[in-house]
Amino acid sequence: MGAFSARETQDGGVFIVELLDEERGQRARILPSAGANCYAYESRHRGQVFQLLEKTEPKTAADNPTGRGIPILFPFPNRVRNGAWTFRGKTYQFENVQAAGHHLHGLVYNRQWTVQSLEAGEEFAACSMSFDAESAEGVLEQYPFPFHLTAAYTLAGGALQLTFSALNAGGEDMPMGVGFHPYFSAPIGEETDPSDCIATVPADAYWELDELLPTGRILPVFDSFDLRQGQPFEGMSFDDLFTQVSHEKSGVSRCSIEDRAIRLRTVLESGKEFRELVLYTPPNRRSLCIEPYTCPTDAANLEARGIEAGLIVLPPGGVFTGSICIYPEAF
Repeated sequence: MGAFSARETQDGGVFIVELLDEERGQRARILPSAGANCYAYESRHRGQVFQLLEKTEPKTAADNPTGRGIPILFPFPNRVRNGAWTFRGKTYQFENVQAAGHHLHGLVYNRQWTVQSLEAGEEFAACSMSFDAESAEGVLEQYPFPFHLTAAYTLAGGALQLTFSALNAGGEDMPMGVGFHPYFSAPIGEETDPSDCIATVPADAYWELDELLPTGRILPVFDSFDLRQGQPFEGMSFDDLFTQVSHEKSGVSRCSIEDRAIRLRTVLESGKEFRELVLYTPPNRRSLCIEPYTCPTDAANLEARGIEAGLIVLPPGGVFTGSICIYPEAF
């Protein structure tokens, strides 16, 4: 076996896909049975292995697929008001209404995905998984727009990249949005005090929320909402939706969680297609979610009200592709 490997295996009796970079001590583990969720990503730093994603067991992630790892949220991220949404004058209804009477996190996060490929070379390990709405029970009854999804994970150069693609396989325009919901370790070190952990998010504004749904107003960041220069994780409490995300010359936004005790930061990069970022602190956990979205919560209904919300409309045969990259950075 070379430095890189990609294989199907088991973890705690659960079928998984594992990508390994032995030289850097990096390992990513993905659950095909729970939405192609990458539930673990670890890396070696100064002789010790650290969990960049909040540590969890595969069964825990499988049983709670939006509460651990990196859930994939499609066809709309976050909430849809009352589970109902309107597109071009027609109203549609999702069945699974759960979060305070609203639909939450889409239709694919708890579904079985199919492993399409495993590859490893001298400089990378990769896998690809797919989801076909036309062969999945109950999806098209709620969202009558046939689609094919692909989630490709690549471990290379000390970084984990997730590239997501959505194909409109139907004959009509398809409204969509996608988000990723990574649960990062914060702090990264198990012994680090939260006051020594700094979160940085390059967003200039945020959406005003009413019961976690956007009112349509966008406000400039201020005080604790201004994370452009970093804020300590200690005492942090968020379930908020940021926008006007700044991108670097390379075209990516760069968020980070910096652990000053062990001198290591976790970096999240996302492309310009991800115009929103949700920041969420799970209660009573050493975890911070920084979630890249292509559109805000309840985007279809915002657009139906005449509020521009970045709703993507794919023509028949059209493809959306977007990617995020996560990596450790010593300092």
